[in-house]
Amino acid sequence: MDARIQRRLRACIGAMMLAPAGVAFGAMEDALLSAEPVGAAARGYYAEPAYDLVSHYQGSQLRLGYKLSPDWSLEAGYWRRQVNQGDDAAGINSLLASTSFGLIAMPDAGRKLTLRLSAWANYTGGLKSGAMPGNKLTDYRIAHPNDTQLQADLVYTGRPWPGQVLTGFIGGGFHLNAADAGIDAGSRFNDGSAFVGAGGSWRWGLGAWSLTAGYHVQYFFREPDSRYMAYGSARTPLNQTVLLQASYAVNRHVDVFVRGQGAHNSLMGYVPMLYNPITATRLDRTYGLFSIGLRISGF
Repeated sequence: MDARIQRRLRACIGAMMLAPAGVAFGAMEDALLSAEPVGAAARGYYAEPAYDLVSHYQGSQLRLGYKLSPDWSLEAGYWRRQVNQGDDAAGINSLLASTSFGLIAMPDAGRKLTLRLSAWANYTGGLKSGAMPGNKLTDYRIAHPNDTQLQADLVYTGRPWPGQVLTGFIGGGFHLNAADAGIDAGSRFNDGSAFVGAGGSWRWGLGAWSLTAGYHVQYFFREPDSRYMAYGSARTPLNQTVLLQASYAVNRHVDVFVRGQGAHNSLMGYVPMLYNPITATRLDRTYGLFSIGLRISGF
């Protein structure tokens, strides 16, 4: 294929799929990990719907959690996002399931160490571009892109001072990407890699208000297919995310929150299926995302 057409193709597909800069969560809220995912009571539940927006992207998410006992907790999540760029559109779905087990708990000192195991995935029926001026390629499609991740984290939470909570975590896992690229008939791209991550958060509360600042860094061990390099895909092994959230407790069961977050290398690690021969060239860009939501809990 002519190099000029390749460059135009990468630009068009990249603009359509990644210009929204913040189109998914997967494990993106890891910066908010806590050793008490669903409250301090022996049993309880929570539900957290939220709305995400930035530029050409609108999305919604729902998280559900249930505490089976003082040690065991379950969590599930679903995200639906719609990306629109000109005449092009793509809908991306994400699923999350996790369980947490308390390894060490010191309630009097406000400390707890938890092991969290999670599985999460992103998928869509296809990512498509429209017509590109200057050439005859009018419909380029990556069919059925998807990714699957398994992850384990050790999470420590402590209360060093009244009204303040500090959390630190370290973890790792592996993922598998799959996609059919329509530029060459029958082309299929599969790759897998391992990753490690670490981070933490600080939460400060005053009355009904609370403020949380979080940080998450990921490193990826991958050997990309040589075909990726043929399209000019860069090898981006690291991503960093910062997060800031403010919440207000309407009553003991309802909280409202606003959340802003930004990443150094786009969605690298959060939506691994976007690491494909065409869109990987766009994953070295920063982005931001804003969310508003509601948290309902009962204990």
